[in-house]
Amino acid sequence: MFDYKNLADPLEEETPPLKLAMLVRANQIVREICEASPTLDDKKIEVGLCSGTDIRKATHKAILEASSLRREHLITKFQALGYDYKNLQFKYHDLRACSVKFTNPNADKSLPKIIICAHHDYISGQGASDDASGLAVMLELARIFKDTNLNIEFISFDLEEIGLSGSEDYFENLPEEERSSTDQVIIAECLGSPNDLILCESIAGRESDPEMIERFKQIAIDLKIPLSAMHCLGFSNDQATFADNGIPGVSFTGINLETSPSYRHDGGRAEEHAGIPVHTDNDIASTITGENMVYVILLIEEYIRRYKSLPSPKSPPPSL
Repeated sequence: MFDYKNLADPLEEETPPLKLAMLVRANQIVREICEASPTLDDKKIEVGLCSGTDIRKATHKAILEASSLRREHLITKFQALGYDYKNLQFKYHDLRACSVKFTNPNADKSLPKIIICAHHDYISGQGASDDASGLAVMLELARIFKDTNLNIEFISFDLEEIGLSGSEDYFENLPEEERSSTDQVIIAECLGSPNDLILCESIAGRESDPEMIERFKQIAIDLKIPLSAMHCLGFSNDQATFADNGIPGVSFTGINLETSPSYRHDGGRAEEHAGIPVHTDNDIASTITGENMVYVILLIEEYIRRYKSLPSPKSPPPSL
């Protein structure tokens, strides 16, 4: 298992005011997202999802109403950065659900497309780590790259928590031209806890892209970011849907390696077994620590700069 947890912390090096500003901004984004939608009762949702038809439908409706408010907040934030958006509506049974896609009007569509994903639905507490933290990563990267012509697309899926329904619908309705132009996907998931930062070598039996894995490992070494790479067997996310449709990708998440060295859950709830405060009422903004969000922002920013033809901000511009 690749493990650089003992490397120096980049948040304490070279430009601490810049990194501190990013840390404060990421935590603030999470708080604002959580304030835009209601708190959900973990036990009521859990019981409701396992109940008879009428109660289960009411539970799905409550989840969708909360995710709709979160999506509207996200749209406002991306619009303020100058991005265009498209709602991706779909039906879940007879209820309306809606993912959302954000694109930069300056993007050069002839360039290979990289998609950065998170999800705006949640099923417990304020959904702070799962997955307002991923949305915060998306928003900060959108801010960083808004003045470029890179073909970066940001997608927030609905009903990730309910069978990856949003990403499943996305591919059911995706034109072949868009599918073939998609180069890679990066998923940001459950990054609000102080757990170990994990680069998933596989998700639910689907292998991550080996070249992307090796590149991110090298960037972690270069930036001295504490990162472990491992196979994540105890949970799934939207990367699985992309993999099933032939799109290479990777996922970042947070896992407590002391309590779950292989992230194989033993019949209990995987999130509790791994020490992640998600799918519980404790998944609220006040429990969030932003270090892993900042690490992932820095990793993805450097990855895109290195491999998508942008100079690093610390490097001299290329000669004309």
